[in-house]
Amino acid sequence: MRHADETDLDLVLTVATAGSVRSAAAATGAHPATIYRQLGDLQRRLGAPAFERIDGRYRPTEIGREIAEAAAEGRARLAELNRRVGGADVRMAGLVRVTTTDSLSAIVSAAMAAFVEAHPEVTLQLSLSNSFADIGRHEAEVAIRPTVSPPETLVGRRAARFDYRIYATPGAPDRWIGLDRSLSAIPSARWLAQHAIGQPVAIRADSMRAAADLCRAGAGRAVLPTYLADGLAPLSPPIPEIASEVWVLTHADFRRTPRVAAFTQAVAASLEGAIELA
Repeated sequence: MRHADETDLDLVLTVATAGSVRSAAAATGAHPATIYRQLGDLQRRLGAPAFERIDGRYRPTEIGREIAEAAAEGRARLAELNRRVGGADVRMAGLVRVTTTDSLSAIVSAAMAAFVEAHPEVTLQLSLSNSFADIGRHEAEVAIRPTVSPPETLVGRRAARFDYRIYATPGAPDRWIGLDRSLSAIPSARWLAQHAIGQPVAIRADSMRAAADLCRAGAGRAVLPTYLADGLAPLSPPIPEIASEVWVLTHADFRRTPRVAAFTQAVAASLEGAIELA
């Protein structure tokens, strides 16, 4: 029997975290058949299964848990080293990786364009996600998120406050535009689930910006943040129970890095102005 190598550790941790081969493939950009093949090869070499399937999900066996824990520990140590090295860089140059939601992408993109114009030796990288990138694992230096409860593991500043309202185009049909299951935890989706019982939901979208585009196309009405409501007519006053904020966050190890500190200050100012005008 051959021992598991570093690639095997990453494979088991990814599948254990995702809970299925298809989800693991989506997370890594690999084809599901590749994940199945790699997993089968590993289990043949181990001479024992790394997972068992329970209620449609892949659950690690005892040996699978040991491999996943070893992989997680290795990633955590590497991430800590990367944060310390990145945080010690005092140059106003280099890469800053930024993650934000699709709903904020236009405002954040404008801020990024202005920043690189002013600081040509800094390179910015933008990724869109509706969940917090794990800054602790060095996937990004800056996270920009609509939330009222940022993670305690991150530091930063509240850049803006905003409201949600119900919007539609004039003459839009009497039906809802909703969000799909991947966004069911966000406040506007929870509000709609509680207040639209028995009312038709015509279309569901997997992003807030897509829901706003559908609303502008006349597909129905939607609960949207004010900063996405250009061209739409409000059908309600602000909904106070889902009022929210935008936070610009980083890890404590990065906050004194000049390029990160400068970018967070610039993007926060840009967000404040843009959302106040929205």
